[in-house]
Amino acid sequence: MESKQLVDPTSDTRLDLQEEIQFSSLLTVVCLMVCAAGMGLLFWAVTLSDDVRLASPESRDLERIASRMLSFESRLPELSSFEQVMYRLGGQDGETQEEIRLWYEETVDEQSRPLDGLYLGMIYGEAGLTNQLSQFVAKWESEQQPQALFRRLLEAGYGQRETSPEDYGFLQARLAEETPTNWFYFHLAQRIAVQAGDQDLQANLQRQESQLTDPPLWKWRVLLVGEVVVIGIGVVFFLRLG
Repeated sequence: MESKQLVDPTSDTRLDLQEEIQFSSLLTVVCLMVCAAGMGLLFWAVTLSDDVRLASPESRDLERIASRMLSFESRLPELSSFEQVMYRLGGQDGETQEEIRLWYEETVDEQSRPLDGLYLGMIYGEAGLTNQLSQFVAKWESEQQPQALFRRLLEAGYGQRETSPEDYGFLQARLAEETPTNWFYFHLAQRIAVQAGDQDLQANLQRQESQLTDPPLWKWRVLLVGEVVVIGIGVVFFLRLG
């Protein structure tokens, strides 16, 4: 009499369940690694970001933020097509200068720092808003300092006023004394140098500005690569689960 071998009908199910549990454990570990990598990128970005402090009772936060944003956007033409697309996908529409103009128009008044007025005049000049620039400069008709100096700087940089070699050297020297080394300084100094035909200073200013803006640009590129890697891993595992 042939003996019948008993077969457990649930054995295959147990094996499949064990394999599923093992895969789920592996997937959990990988997901935790991806989350840790994302948090690490975020922490790295925060810890390496420039510290913003209140430098005076009036606060120079707007000046710092505007300079950083404009400096970064001035390097956009150097980015690859892929980087420019990712920059746009990050919520940036390339209208930084327009946004900053609106900020300064709301901020600048008779009680504001004269330096803020210089920045607003520069933004008018950079945007080609000659009427607004002329009307704004007309408010500085008095010889009170530093408003009189700032009026001459704006007229030399964005107007049709020709400067003598003596005035040119004086204006460049005073501009360096009165303004911090930021986007506003570099661009106004370059404008005045262009009007005077000083190509050596133009090249020198461009080199200095690139040296200051290279670290934020490369930090953004590293973050971009990290984000793409994390997103890619997430997509692969999503497709694997599907």
